[in-house]
Amino acid sequence: MPLLYSLWAWIVIVGLTILFVPVNAVALALSLLIDHDRRFILAVNQAWCRWVGIAQPLWRSEVRGIDKARPGQAYIICANHLSAADIVLCAFLDLPFRWVAKHSLYLVPLFGWQLWAMGHLVIRRGSRSSRRRFLERARRTLDAGMGILMFAEGTRTRTGHMQPFKPGAFIIARDTGYPILPVVIAGTYDAMPPEEILLRNRIHCLFEVLDPVTVPAGATDADIDRIMNGLRDRMVERNAAMEAEARTLVERWNLSLRRR
Repeated sequence: MPLLYSLWAWIVIVGLTILFVPVNAVALALSLLIDHDRRFILAVNQAWCRWVGIAQPLWRSEVRGIDKARPGQAYIICANHLSAADIVLCAFLDLPFRWVAKHSLYLVPLFGWQLWAMGHLVIRRGSRSSRRRFLERARRTLDAGMGILMFAEGTRTRTGHMQPFKPGAFIIARDTGYPILPVVIAGTYDAMPPEEILLRNRIHCLFEVLDPVTVPAGATDADIDRIMNGLRDRMVERNAAMEAEARTLVERWNLSLRRR
């Protein structure tokens, strides 16, 4: 069954990608002519992600606390990262945002082109000039009213447990003055185990938006560590409760299927 579900998933992804090619082409042309912030192509990308998520028979998702995000306010969205499925399902947050991606992803054929076309942000680790350009682009994105989404751990967890946070999002919040919007993700780790491409399990993905966090303009490195670790503690606590709930919801789903 994992093979059949995975085959369906990849057929959906490839099929929707092909269907969206002309829409993306029009959106890119508009971005070059009048839509210089690339808002339309970003909306198209998020629609693609939502359709991919909806089409998966093994996935369900639920968003809570989104009312804590004030309409019209740009945020640095700070989330934990459990699975490759997060990248698709984050579109259900229904917030305009750009991803922060490492430079190597831009070198992947087609996928890297899409990242560039949609204006997602790139950073080359260990490069000061790349970090400076990234901060400038992040500020322009936020000033345009769009958020940026960063996975606080810097990469996907390989254990299912939340890893230590990187300070990047908190430094950007200090340097730009924009608030951090914490988002706790639970339930997606079993969707696609690390280093695999097969969909093995049903999942009920839960997103919970926590209260925004501000980082003062004059915050020192020690202040940032304190704020960062305090937020991580809150997110770890919520994640534990949410993971238990997500497992219960999947058990109920499986039970309802067996009763049919």
